[in-house]
Amino acid sequence: MFMPQSNVHPSPACLSRATAALCLMLSLLAPAHAGHDERWTGLSHTAFKHTVHADLSSGLCFAQDRQGFLWIGTQAGLTRWDGNRHVKYVADAREDALPDSFIMSLHVDTQGRLWAGMNSGGLVRYDPDHDKFIRYRASPSGLRDPRVAAMADDGQGGLWIATGSGLDHLAADGRFDR
Repeated sequence: MFMPQSNVHPSPACLSRATAALCLMLSLLAPAHAGHDERWTGLSHTAFKHTVHADLSSGLCFAQDRQGFLWIGTQAGLTRWDGNRHVKYVADAREDALPDSFIMSLHVDTQGRLWAGMNSGGLVRYDPDHDKFIRYRASPSGLRDPRVAAMADDGQGGLWIATGSGLDHLAADGRFDR
């Protein structure tokens, strides 16, 4: 079979215009977002870890201690997050554990100590050296009410504590005033 051939060769300018037109048509046909989304996908694992965990997503209050831990108070306990792993603390009958899992308030004082106020368990201070909690209960000489909604430093090493029955003060020497 005989195929006709042309002896006319296109000019270089004509080829470059045809190539440019073809590239333009192909770029218009490709989705606009495809290159942009893929650009950073390969690097996301080095900077971010996408975490979906109930203990980390339902926080009521947050605090960061001097060691860099993020503390998250939830209705189901207290969670310590280091950016990769978490440790969950829940209510337990032991004297050195949380008395209540419903954490309403967190505070890091001027000395770097973490305090947690609970819905019905009063106030605790975290002891990082022993990984335990020191309890401050509602009593005639202690907290007025076991519901601790907020805390603030008093400027003298103590705490102002907002409870369900009013404002209490914990002095630096451990004595409560109302």
